[in-house]
Amino acid sequence: MEEDDESREIERLTTHYIAAARECVELWTTGDKDFNFKVGMSQKVRAVFPVVAHAMAQTVAALRLYDLGLVYAARANVRVALEHAIVAQSVVHTHGGEDYLIGSMERLHTNILTDLKNSGVEIPARLTPNLVHPPAELQINLQVICRRFDPTGSFYGLYRNLSSGTHVSLATLRAYVDVDQVDGSVAFRLGEGGEHDAQQDQALGWSPVLALSAIESLRQDESRLRAVEEIAKNHELIADLRHLDTEPQKQQAPRP
Repeated sequence: MEEDDESREIERLTTHYIAAARECVELWTTGDKDFNFKVGMSQKVRAVFPVVAHAMAQTVAALRLYDLGLVYAARANVRVALEHAIVAQSVVHTHGGEDYLIGSMERLHTNILTDLKNSGVEIPARLTPNLVHPPAELQINLQVICRRFDPTGSFYGLYRNLSSGTHVSLATLRAYVDVDQVDGSVAFRLGEGGEHDAQQDQALGWSPVLALSAIESLRQDESRLRAVEEIAKNHELIADLRHLDTEPQKQQAPRP
C-alpha cells in the first residue's frame, strides 16, 4: 500500500513538473517581447539572455522528445537546461556575476583555439592573443554555485544524476536492455524503455522556471516575473534561488 501511495505521489509530481515546463515555454514564446530592463543592468542582461534562451531551447527539445516517447533521450537536454538555468540565477544574484560568466566563455574559446593550434591548424594573427589565459581570470564553477544555494548537496546531486544521459552509463544500458532477473536472459530494445525518472522530470520543470525568473527579474515591468512565480507556486517549484543563498553578501557590491 505504501508503495502504491509513493507511486501515486511521484506520478502527481511528474504531471506538475511537465506542466510547468510547458507553461514556461508558452510564456517564453508569447506575450511581451519589449525587453526594457532596469537601469544599470545592460551588461548583466547581455550576458544572461543567451544563457536563458539556451535553457529554454533545451526545454523545448526535451518536451518534444517526451512527446515522442523518448524520455531517457531527453535527459541530456534537461541536464543542459538545468546547468544554464543555475548559471543564470548565479549571475543575476551575484554582484559582477556576469564577469564570471564572460570569463568562462572566454576560457572555453581559448581552449578550443589551443586545441586547434596543437592539431596543426594555423590560427589567424588577430586571434593569437586569445591563446593566453589572462591572469586571475574569473570562472564559473557549477559545484561551488550549487553549494552556495544548497549546502546539503542535493541540488548538485540532481545535476549529476542527469549526466547518465550524456556519458556512457548503466542507466543507458537499462534503458535499452532488459535482463530477466530469474534466468538472466537478455532482450534488446531498438527504442528506449523504462519509467519516468522523478528527478529528471523535476529538473525539466524547474529549469525553465529558474531561467525565466532570472531574466524577468531584470525587466522593468515585473508582470511576467509574477507569472513565472505563479507557475512555480502552482506546480510546487521554487521560482528563485535568492532566498536560499548562504552567502547573501555576494549579492551586493563589496564595501570599499
